[in-house]
Amino acid sequence: MKFLSDKLKERKSYLIVFSLIGLLFSCFKKEEINEEIIKIYLNHSYYNLSYSEMKKVVGDNIFNLKKIDKNFNLVNLKKGRKLTLYDDKLKVEKKFYPFIIKKINGEYRIVYLFRNDKINFQEIIGSKINKINNIDIQDKTEKEIENILKTKDVIEMILEKNKKTDSVKFEKDVIFFPFVWGFNLSDDVKYIRIHAFFEHSDVDFENLLNDGKSLRNLVIDLRDLKMGNLEEMSKIVSYFVGKDKVLFYEKSSKNIYNKTFISDNGNFSKTNIIVIVNKNTAFLGEILTASLKENNNAIIIGEKTAGNFYLTKAFNLSDKRFCILSVAKLYPPSNKEMDFVEPDHYYEDNEEKDIDKLNYIVDTDPLFNEILNKYIFSS
Repeated sequence: MKFLSDKLKERKSYLIVFSLIGLLFSCFKKEEINEEIIKIYLNHSYYNLSYSEMKKVVGDNIFNLKKIDKNFNLVNLKKGRKLTLYDDKLKVEKKFYPFIIKKINGEYRIVYLFRNDKINFQEIIGSKINKINNIDIQDKTEKEIENILKTKDVIEMILEKNKKTDSVKFEKDVIFFPFVWGFNLSDDVKYIRIHAFFEHSDVDFENLLNDGKSLRNLVIDLRDLKMGNLEEMSKIVSYFVGKDKVLFYEKSSKNIYNKTFISDNGNFSKTNIIVIVNKNTAFLGEILTASLKENNNAIIIGEKTAGNFYLTKAFNLSDKRFCILSVAKLYPPSNKEMDFVEPDHYYEDNEEKDIDKLNYIVDTDPLFNEILNKYIFSS
């Protein structure tokens, strides 16, 4: 019995020793990672702090850096996952009808069609809708029709175009939303919705601008727009700012992140612009709005924006995590400090207008409808 007791004590001693070694190693590794993060901050952070100032802020908790930089974070990616959010199109795993409807001169018309892998519907853009499921819709309200579309998974429309009528069956399907899409609201008013700025966003945008229609008035919908590629966004702003004028600034305490963005286009600098924003409009959406306001006297309508003009970047750590921090801040052409964009005309965006809450009839979006009737079609 004494032999067994001695063996158990010996094993317990080993476990204690190994635990202490593991704890010491963990503390050493933690301190090593903390030093690694501080070094990254000193070399890349928007904020100008010395090593001693950083150590004082951090103390024994690296997350104290959030007191300096609210965007600081550590991300632990699962195996095989990449630190990217979008491809060239956004696929929502929810089924939709592939069209947008607008009531024009008392008639319901299909004004936009999302890409659908099964059928090409492009030839029916502009068609008047006479019936849905054999029901005459001319005396129906926009909300009544919206309700039909949201509750039915399959519908049949009687469409009329160029004095010809045709019956078309639509079935809800998974849709690939382009990041930039839009349509003509009238002969001289265009609506463009931007969800994000990524590769070729400027090409999609330019195609919408150069569709052969006059462009006196433009509504740019930036609700919920936060992210994307800064260079792509600058190309889009450049369309509306006179050539060689400042679009915005990227500023930091580190010279490698200081940059002035200059317009090289200006082809649509005389266009009247309305920008729609909400409380979720942030970062690229905010600087785009601020630049259009200062350069084009754009009218800003909606809610006060989120307030995040900081450019963030991810850095690899030796423990296979990523360190996220603010490396620069975006400033408007006036070079003034901005915490958010205040709208010229405040309207609460009662509906959360993210990608998977699509209104089939634009008139059923209260904010959108209010803007068009009060600021566009009444003028």
